[in-house]
Amino acid sequence: MVSEFALKSQGDITSKREDSVQAIDMRSASQRIYRMLCAALIATLFAGCVTWVPPFDNGAMTRINGLTNNSLAMYQSLIDTNPANRGDLFASTFSERWSEIEAQARVHLVFEQSRESNIGSIKAATELLGFWTASKQQYC
Repeated sequence: MVSEFALKSQGDITSKREDSVQAIDMRSASQRIYRMLCAALIATLFAGCVTWVPPFDNGAMTRINGLTNNSLAMYQSLIDTNPANRGDLFASTFSERWSEIEAQARVHLVFEQSRESNIGSIKAATELLGFWTASKQQYC
């Protein structure tokens, strides 16, 4: 016959095992939740919910450099021209060059508008085109 003490100690051991099993189940449940959250985060990154926009676009840098070089070259040739001859040259040479640079600025604006999440560059390109058009109306 089994003593009462032996039955009681057997019950204590069983309850301790059940407590440890519940603790392990809670730990594994929290690990599953953590893994699911990590997987959901990675899935949203790769699903396109988060867009990665580079700090600059190499094509934009090339277009801006071209605009800068062309406008500075035009202004330099305007400075080098005799003031008495500027009026005649505006009607032909400078007006054409001004329009070419304006067309380059418009193309640059279209490219900037085609990029996602590019509000700052679109604003800068719009202001550049606006200043160039306003100066053309003032001088041509």
